Amino acid sequence: MISFWQIFLLEARSLWRSGTLALTACAALAWTFAVPAFVQGDGTPDGVREVVLRYSLGGAFALLSVIVLAAAAGSVSRERESRRLQMTLVRPASRFAAALARMAALALAGALVMGAVVAVEAVRVSAAPPCRHVSRPLLPSPAEEAAEMYDVFMDDPETPEAVKKADRAVVLRLLERRALDHYQTIPTNDVASWTFRVPEGGFAGALSARFLLAGSYAGAKGDVDAAVSFCGATGAVVRTVRSVVEVPLAGAVSCEGDVAEMKFANNGDEALMLRPRADVALLEEADGFHANLLRAYVVMAGMLAALAGFGVFLGSALGRPVAVFCALVLFTAAEVGPDVIEEYPDELETDRRDAIALAVTRAVASVARPLSAFSPVERLVAGECVEWRDAAVAAAGDFVLAPVVFALLAAAGMRMKR
Repeated sequence: MISFWQIFLLEARSLWRSGTLALTACAALAWTFAVPAFVQGDGTPDGVREVVLRYSLGGAFALLSVIVLAAAAGSVSRERESRRLQMTLVRPASRFAAALARMAALALAGALVMGAVVAVEAVRVSAAPPCRHVSRPLLPSPAEEAAEMYDVFMDDPETPEAVKKADRAVVLRLLERRALDHYQTIPTNDVASWTFRVPEGGFAGALSARFLLAGSYAGAKGDVDAAVSFCGATGAVVRTVRSVVEVPLAGAVSCEGDVAEMKFANNGDEALMLRPRADVALLEEADGFHANLLRAYVVMAGMLAALAGFGVFLGSALGRPVAVFCALVLFTAAEVGPDVIEEYPDELETDRRDAIALAVTRAVASVARPLSAFSPVERLVAGECVEWRDAAVAAAGDFVLAPVVFALLAAAGMRMKR
């Protein structure tokens, strides 16, 4: 343990004396203050807040992620090149402790700078509506629905032979995408219903329902006349443009049992369409913006810690230029991976090179996803709560599990590179 703290202090002093910490803080804060001057919102308080959160806070976080990853990738390899790593390990200090101490110092530096950015944004966004808990309808997961549909889909005479000859995993991914994007049609004078889980003790905050409505034809417009009811509370939808609609539910909320049904009555002259998994949500008012920002900060600091661990692991096994290059390439692949996968949903129409690239991209995205299960910035922008339980799970993985795993891998890399 003594060796751990000694190496931790050495790395922390190095970050301070080299000016890395100061330059990182200056870059992040400069971005935070500069973005609102160049990016203009729509003039409303919500628009100004979105610019501050999405582009100022989100941009500073992305910048910090790149800097921490690059600094971590060069930490061990830089000491190896200067012949100081061998002296450090003679203390005696285990390779595991040496790697973990560097990760801790880099994670602390990133957390301090991120904390300064969050403090600036907390002062800048002095007034904001409370965040809302978001509940989705209780439906089988897309993967479960795909598994149930597989045999029926493969036995359907209209299913192309090329699909029937494809690998089961490929077909299941296509069915999962179809299940996720499945649209439900609500004819005129008809009622659709979805089941939601009722929290223990009932709902404490004001409720509203959110829908993304569309006409039966793309681009169709017309009056929407609908009524929504949930646990005795009711609301009405009357709009002329189909988009995201939030319906406050007024009245006493009285739910019986662990689940309750939301009903949507389409009283208009045209059928409506929506995707139950993505376009229907129940919102419950919770605590204030600044408490939500604090939870988001915990998640972002954890993600920086995970990136520091990954960078130290790469630097332990590779030379400094190669480690930094690989770190930035993999970081970019993890960021753009979901968009790439979204653009090529049908693997049956890709050639071999694209199939290999998709497999690599999917592998990188699947490894990166547990370290960043969700984007706290997007939730802040949408006014959704970053739940404490989600923040705790993410923090446990990013602050504890990921550094330990990466430290073990880094220790093995140091042994091989002796």
